[in-house]
Amino acid sequence: MSLESKDSAKRRHEMQLQSGTKKPKNHIGNLHNVSWDDEVLAAEVNAKSSDEVVNWNELARKYNITDKSSEIANNGGQIVKESLRKKGVDVDCLKMKGCDNGPRIRKKRRLTGG
Repeated sequence: MSLESKDSAKRRHEMQLQSGTKKPKNHIGNLHNVSWDDEVLAAEVNAKSSDEVVNWNELARKYNITDKSSEIANNGGQIVKESLRKKGVDVDCLKMKGCDNGPRIRKKRRLTGG
């Protein structure tokens, strides 16, 4: 249990970011060293309608987004999405794969008595 409310923690975090005592998290690294064709990628995403489902990892594999060791990046979807945000593309209006299926129905776990 926390002694600080969620609202006050959020305000404190915003103040720390503004004052410079805390840096915002960056999960994607430096986007200036990109090796994929981000103009074509932005054009493809802009051509999609707002009700179309987008798989960001699939786009990362399609455009061969790699990490420092020249392997396909495990967080390629994050890299694609953030690079498009920085280019000014509205990625929040697109649907993500698997997020609009309603509540997940889980199988009941049956324990056998011994």
